[in-house]
Amino acid sequence: MKERLIRFLLMLLYIGLVAALLLTHIQLITKPVERAMAMAETILLAIPAVISQLLYLRIRNKAAEQKQPINKPLRPEQFEAYAKEAGLSGREIEAGWLLYRGYTNRQIAEELFIAEGTVKKHVSHIYEKMQVQGRKHFKEKLSAMAGNS
Repeated sequence: MKERLIRFLLMLLYIGLVAALLLTHIQLITKPVERAMAMAETILLAIPAVISQLLYLRIRNKAAEQKQPINKPLRPEQFEAYAKEAGLSGREIEAGWLLYRGYTNRQIAEELFIAEGTVKKHVSHIYEKMQVQGRKHFKEKLSAMAGNS
């Protein structure tokens, strides 16, 4: 949501700057008829620019919504149930939860007070037991499991 708001504000700033530039140039025109025509042209140029930017944002947002289905994140107890079902050990469950939440191997090691090499071993066991190939697939599989329950 913040990203959309920032993009929208940047678009308005850009259009405002272009309009200010055109209006500044209009002020340099001395004949009233030419000035009126230049103002009309400025308005006619600004309207399609605003409409095209709004349409672009709308299309992009719809595409993003279609790519990423909205899934509720797993609660820790749900994750633990799925992990136990897959045969993960207690420490693998702890590492898996942090992995699911998006932690890097280094962050997991720091959080669990273990070596990064140990984390890599846990992660490879998690992937093997859950039958996934990587972090993305791991998260997708868990999200799908959450969607089915």
